[in-house]
Amino acid sequence: MGTAASMENTVVLSESYQSLTVTAIATGGVEGNGGRVGDPTPYFMPGQKPAAYKPGTINIMLVIDADLPAGTLARALVTCTEAKTAALQELVAGSRFSTGLATGSGTDQTVIITNPGSELYLEDAGKHSKLGELIGRTVKQAVKEALFKQTGLSPEKQHSVLRRMNRFGVTEDMLYQQYVQSGGIANKVGFATVLRQVEREAPLVSYTSLYVHLLDQLQWQLLSSEEVKETGNALLRLTADAYGVQAPAIAGSDLQGVVQAWTDLVVEIMKNPLDTD
Repeated sequence: MGTAASMENTVVLSESYQSLTVTAIATGGVEGNGGRVGDPTPYFMPGQKPAAYKPGTINIMLVIDADLPAGTLARALVTCTEAKTAALQELVAGSRFSTGLATGSGTDQTVIITNPGSELYLEDAGKHSKLGELIGRTVKQAVKEALFKQTGLSPEKQHSVLRRMNRFGVTEDMLYQQYVQSGGIANKVGFATVLRQVEREAPLVSYTSLYVHLLDQLQWQLLSSEEVKETGNALLRLTADAYGVQAPAIAGSDLQGVVQAWTDLVVEIMKNPLDTD
């Protein structure tokens, strides 16, 4: 197992039930090369090294103080992987290669260590078993803590409009260019200062989180484009009312049109404090 993550950021967590103890040891990073399973990739050529990405491996060593047959060991790996993905889901960590939520990084590695000499013999590591529960609890928490120690990824860090919308191409530079093009005063330093405050305000983050989920459900085909457009416009109006600005309307029914309407709104919200200054 190899990683660029610092070993000083290793997290070790254990949980027990009766005579069973499960320990998860994790290091991690996902902001450099986090991805969603099935994301497009150019890497195929045998023997060719992949492109150099920023460090982002999630490594897990799972120690189970029990004897497990081969099939149960394989199921433990599945449960461990589900727990890692659940940790990323609860942090709404985005893929760096698509607009999807990350399910892991492109270089994750896992090792499971059991004790063949133990008198405790277990044949189930799925979600209905106590072993599966302990694997899920320890791995999920260990991965979260490791990501926080390595890169600061946390619920507090994710309480941000930019971080929620980044996987859809919304960045500070993009918002600034749109602000200037719409007639705003060119002052990048002042814009960045105000944006840092506005993009973490509770109303805007809350409504953005709901809006982003509409974008996900549009891509997952859980909602039609017309349903997303109708609900999206309602969210735009609610947010605009909270900030006393004019609400834009979603033009078209594709993903880009829905994203553009939200960036138009953020730019309008930014204009009030900036133009007043």
